[in-house]
Amino acid sequence: MQNKPNEQSVSSWVSLVRAYQTAMNTVETALKEANFPPLNWYDVLLELEKVSPSGLRLIELEKKLLIAQYGISRLASKMEANGLIARRQCPDDKRSQIVELTDKGRTLRQDMWPVYSSAVQRSIGSRLTNLEAETLTEILNKIILQKRS
Repeated sequence: MQNKPNEQSVSSWVSLVRAYQTAMNTVETALKEANFPPLNWYDVLLELEKVSPSGLRLIELEKKLLIAQYGISRLASKMEANGLIARRQCPDDKRSQIVELTDKGRTLRQDMWPVYSSAVQRSIGSRLTNLEAETLTEILNKIILQKRS
C-alpha cells in the first residue's frame, strides 16, 4: 500500500467531506428553524431510548457517540438541566454515572424525528435512487469497516 494518495482518492476525500458538511448543515438548520436543540442532543436521546430503561454509563455513551469525555459530560449536564435525562451513581462503580432517558427526553426525541427525517430526505433521499443509496452505503461501509493499518 502506498503512503501517498492518488488524485482520485484526494478527490473522493474532498467530496466525502463536502457531502458530510452539506448533509449535516441541512439537518442542523432544519432542527434550529423548528426550535429544537442540536443534532447531538437527538443522538444522545436515541441511544438512551434504545437501552431504556436501564440507561448507559457515561463512558458507554461517549463510545457510542464518539464525543470526547469532557464534551459528553458538558452535554449531559445541559440535557439534565433541561429535564431530558437523569443521572445516577453506578451501583457497580461508584466513580461512574448511569444516564437515563426521562419521559420529557423521549417525547422530545420523538418530536424531533419528523424534522430530522425530512432533512435526511432532502439531503439524500430526494437526490439518490434506492440503488444509488445502497451503493453509497456499501462504499461508505468499506471505509468505516476498514482495519486499522
